[in-house]
Amino acid sequence: MNQKIPKFEKVFSRDFTLAKVEIWYRGEAKNPKGWTDKKQPYSPYIIFERSDGTVGCYYDERGVQWIKNLLLKKARREKDFLTKIENTIKEKIKDIRSVYEEETLLNYKKLIKFLDNIESVFPWLEAMWWFCEMSSTEINNLDITKMQRTRELTNKLSAGTDTVIRKSLKRIFPKLKNFVGVVSGEEVRSKKFPTNDILRERDKRYFYTDNKLYLRTTKKEIEKKYKIKLEDINIDKNLLEVRGTSAYPGFITGRVKRVIGHKQINQIKKGEILVSPMTMTDFLPAMKKAVAIITDEGGITCHAAIVAREINKPCIIGTKIATKVLKDGDLVEVDANKGIVSILKRKRT
Repeated sequence: MNQKIPKFEKVFSRDFTLAKVEIWYRGEAKNPKGWTDKKQPYSPYIIFERSDGTVGCYYDERGVQWIKNLLLKKARREKDFLTKIENTIKEKIKDIRSVYEEETLLNYKKLIKFLDNIESVFPWLEAMWWFCEMSSTEINNLDITKMQRTRELTNKLSAGTDTVIRKSLKRIFPKLKNFVGVVSGEEVRSKKFPTNDILRERDKRYFYTDNKLYLRTTKKEIEKKYKIKLEDINIDKNLLEVRGTSAYPGFITGRVKRVIGHKQINQIKKGEILVSPMTMTDFLPAMKKAVAIITDEGGITCHAAIVAREINKPCIIGTKIATKVLKDGDLVEVDANKGIVSILKRKRT
């Protein structure tokens, strides 16, 4: 009887630094967690893939269910478990909250401490995030109201910490220039960096999992090595319409500009339609220039939705495939009243 090949679902994409990706992986998949001595039984559990200027994150569905079950079991057995998570997070973000919320530039010594602090709080954040992502059926009779309020304290943490890391590295190591996003935490600590050729390769594509960085490796090779299947989103080349959720109403026609990561932020021109996996705080200048915003991911409380409402720009979120279907220069019609993007004319290539 053949064993079923584990399927890894692509949960989201972000233009995160490698230093942040490493912390993320260790915090969820490798580090002993402060709230349990049990270790994730499904390895590698998370696969990161950098391509097209962003980092896609794939999760083993079995590992996700294991972590959810463990959290629910502890919450029902230990009356103070939820409170312990809330209080620990509040205590651990005391020294970094103002830094990531204000996106403060740090010197070398403070940056290293900042990285350590993020890693220290990450397993606790993981616990909180999973509780807040669970359905009401999964939560059942657990009261997570206070935890949801605690989560609001960390709304800017994910994007803010990465921005601090990226901008601080640019100032501390100006010779790295646009490659700050692909240097490892160990390289930052040792101040010994690879050649520009290697950094350029990383910037183009890498896989990170099992605490290892893979270069010159294909998706199929990763699947074969770990005996897994990474989710593939097959797009119909003739597709002329993308649907999502309206985050702010409006109707407009314009040309597409894909803002996949930090490198494209300054490339957008006034009047273009911004298309992105998901926006972060650094994207604000581009969002203000755009006449409409379209994202692959997000819900009504995501960054793109909040900003769109503040600046009164038509916005469609949660399309899943906008960045795959829409290309730079495409003439599109954005009906944010209905959550529909229609391609009127493809740009000739």
